Amino acid sequence: MRKTNINSASTVKKSHSKQQTLIELLRDGDNCVASLAMEQLLEDPLWPKIVADNQDSSDTLFRKRLHELNHIGGRRQLREQFLLLLKNKKLDLWSGLLMLDQLYDFQSAAAYLEEMTDVLVEKFRNSSHEAIADGVISFMREENFTCATKNWMDLGNYILGDVLESHCGAAVIICAITQYIAYSFGINMQVCLHAGHYCLYYERKYILDPGNAWKVDSDVKLEQYHLCSDDEVLQVILEQLFAMSIIEWDYWEIHVFMSLLCDAHHISQDKMPGPIGKYRFNQIQKS
Repeated sequence: MRKTNINSASTVKKSHSKQQTLIELLRDGDNCVASLAMEQLLEDPLWPKIVADNQDSSDTLFRKRLHELNHIGGRRQLREQFLLLLKNKKLDLWSGLLMLDQLYDFQSAAAYLEEMTDVLVEKFRNSSHEAIADGVISFMREENFTCATKNWMDLGNYILGDVLESHCGAAVIICAITQYIAYSFGINMQVCLHAGHYCLYYERKYILDPGNAWKVDSDVKLEQYHLCSDDEVLQVILEQLFAMSIIEWDYWEIHVFMSLLCDAHHISQDKMPGPIGKYRFNQIQKS
């Protein structure tokens, strides 16, 4: 028993010594050395404590590196949380959109996105519109929320923050924003597919199509629409973001959304078609 305790203490001491060495390497003037140290520190589940314990250092470069460590670690945690909740079908549409925005944009913050949404909610609350579905629809029209037609291939059409700022974007995001405002007042609206368009279904008989000048149709048969679950909608949005990133051919965007898509479906990135993955190369080799 004593020998086991000694070995355990020795392991802890070595681990602590390694941790301290890596922390000190964050002060190194060589960015490559500091980056390697960060990578290893992020493998330590206690990295948030390391940041908290050292963030008041008088060393400017060291504080900058700790800030980078905290930012990278935070994004990794957010990514893992997004994928885990999506996999277990426990991610609601709005939370998923908030997460995707932050994973895409380094400068994005949940507080800013929520603030923009809260402004809309309060604006509706203080408007002359009744807190009913028709009131929400009229409000969205007045706020000039429209579906993108000219720049429909712009990736920003599927980014929540961009659509909240411009009031223009993909129909599915416009639907999500409308649904969120409606939910804030106890009005139930559900995203659905109808005639190839993303719409909102409400009051068990109406279908609202933001992409068709906010047209409301009440004469729709059950077999003519499909009620979408939140995870279905998020999967489609993720696929669209990946498709738009390929069209724009931005390497960072391709990496972000391809890796999310592959991990969500447990697909190796090598199996993606070339020149992104190695699928084309493998096919040529086989032939």
